[in-house]
Amino acid sequence: MSVTEKTTTQETAVLEVGGMTCSSCAVRIEKALNRLPGVAQAAVNLATEQARVQFDPSQAGPDDLIRAVQQEGYEAKVSSVGSRRAISSPVGAGFLSRKSASTSPACIVPPA
Repeated sequence: MSVTEKTTTQETAVLEVGGMTCSSCAVRIEKALNRLPGVAQAAVNLATEQARVQFDPSQAGPDDLIRAVQQEGYEAKVSSVGSRRAISSPVGAGFLSRKSASTSPACIVPPA
């Protein structure tokens, strides 16, 4: 079996996310983004109200990312898109694409 290399270009988008009140909100948005085709990794930070998403622009775009957040009931707008980098990965060698495990920031609630 021959192994060929497939080179893809990834972009990183930073979204400003509104409406999150706790870490469960951040996890919910993160999961929705990670389910999108073409998304390699999504991380949501409750404290900064931002989502950083690495994606393949041939499969997903900023509008898709915003729509996914909005479908979960939150507000979103693109803060920046960039950081293009070429990634080479062996094709036909049995390698699997794996998304990173979801991590959620701590939810800090001031005492009443």
